[in-house]
Amino acid sequence: MEPLIPKDLCTRCGACFAADTKNFLAEDEKGFPILRKRNVDEERRLKRVCTGHNWNYRELLDYVHGSEHPYDPSSPDAGKIRQVRIAWASDPTLRSRGQSGGISISLLRAGFELDAIDSALAVARRRRSDGYNPFAAIPFIARTESDLIEAAGSKYAICPSLKLIREIHDKSERFAATLLPCQTAGLYQLMRTELPNLSEKLKF
Repeated sequence: MEPLIPKDLCTRCGACFAADTKNFLAEDEKGFPILRKRNVDEERRLKRVCTGHNWNYRELLDYVHGSEHPYDPSSPDAGKIRQVRIAWASDPTLRSRGQSGGISISLLRAGFELDAIDSALAVARRRRSDGYNPFAAIPFIARTESDLIEAAGSKYAICPSLKLIREIHDKSERFAATLLPCQTAGLYQLMRTELPNLSEKLKF
């Protein structure tokens, strides 16, 4: 079976799997999307959410920040920075188990405590019963504060987090997501083309 796009362009963010409502895609042994069968129209639709194949950064900036946002292709673009602060978790357990002071997991826990979210898209290690691999990461949906402990700490491994974005969209009323830059770009592509009301449920 052929890959959806050249593998050296693929970030394995999972956006194409979220868009694949007709089961055209499968995964190879390393998690790359491969085509079960060929269909030009469907392949074109799946590639519209891809962050590694022929996507337009200027269009994405217009969608996120508006058409007046300055863009200089020769320099890194960091979006609109309102303020920069240093923070860390006040809970010593989260601070020790989390990464970079445990701020991400603390924000997610606060979201649950304040009833701002009912679930969170996060990343976990594979359980031993699922073939534990300390260098592998899997996306999962945390639905309780205790679930978040599985998400504590960074996982320096590729994880197709967006594979679960349609599920959390369909089963949650308000949710948060922890994503890498390429996954965030894929999320915006999905919002633009496949899940236009996703922004109503995504709180942070």
